[in-house]
Amino acid sequence: MKTLLILLLLFTSLSCQSLTKWFSREPAQFQPQSAKHYIFTVHGLAGNEATFGSLLPTLKNHLEYADPKYEVVTHTFRYATGRMDADVPQFIESFEKFLDEYFKYNRLAKDDKISIVCHSQGGLVTTLWYAKAIAGTDLRQIEIANQVTTI
Repeated sequence: MKTLLILLLLFTSLSCQSLTKWFSREPAQFQPQSAKHYIFTVHGLAGNEATFGSLLPTLKNHLEYADPKYEVVTHTFRYATGRMDADVPQFIESFEKFLDEYFKYNRLAKDDKISIVCHSQGGLVTTLWYAKAIAGTDLRQIEIANQVTTI
């Protein structure tokens, strides 16, 4: 009987503490939003968004588990390859415009990072874009390129 009374008092005490905490007017603890890890794919000649198969969802699942500090955001850059009237400088310009537009609506934060997975001609377009951005005078492209951690 004594044990039952002690357990009842303990349960009541814990319940009251829980209820007090539940109905407390204390502000919620601030949870900082995680940084973002943007991953872009850039396909090669005559490629498209299907070129990389299930790579992006697989990377997202794996990387968010491996490093929960980052929310992984994935996207494929699509450009019209295989056209006779288009060339690499035009593809680089298209990639610049794509990045400008993308990050106009998805603001880069200080701790965000960018990775670019590319194949064949996509590697050429990405490497030349990166070199042009780092050495150039377009402040927006420099800002984006400075957050690229992996190509």
